[in-house]
Amino acid sequence: MDGNVTKVADGYQLRFERHLKHPIEKVWAAITESNLSAQWLAPAQIEQRQGGRVVIRFANSGTVIDGTVLAIDPPRLLEYGWKDQTDYRGPVRWELSPEAGGTKLVLTHTLPYAQADKPYEYLAGWDTHLEQMAHLLDGHPIPWSRDRWEQIRAAYVAAYPDL
Repeated sequence: MDGNVTKVADGYQLRFERHLKHPIEKVWAAITESNLSAQWLAPAQIEQRQGGRVVIRFANSGTVIDGTVLAIDPPRLLEYGWKDQTDYRGPVRWELSPEAGGTKLVLTHTLPYAQADKPYEYLAGWDTHLEQMAHLLDGHPIPWSRDRWEQIRAAYVAAYPDL
């Protein structure tokens, strides 16, 4: 559990920082290539250009994220809007930088107050999916687990009881 949450002027900022034992290009591919993202998040079609379309389809829930690329600098930066069928859920920003023995990944998701009374579900979701990404990059993909998500969510509720 390495996510942090901070109240900001218009919502909550969720931030995760991880070291991955893989080159930056491999991590970038896991985020941006549909066949790889499908193994840890969901199939994603990302037009890698400013203003490009982002579509992420979560088959298990039926949720479809339909966003726009807000910032991009391959293979170091990708930011896009996170909008599901009903509401805008804020920007998601991926920052990658090479470091000794691999890549530093920083994921920031800013949730508007109007769309997220409690950010625990997003904290647990991103934490679980980032864990899956690490396993995929290591060559041992693991499936998403509701039990694992619930365990991580409970830990965030205990860590941030006043949200």
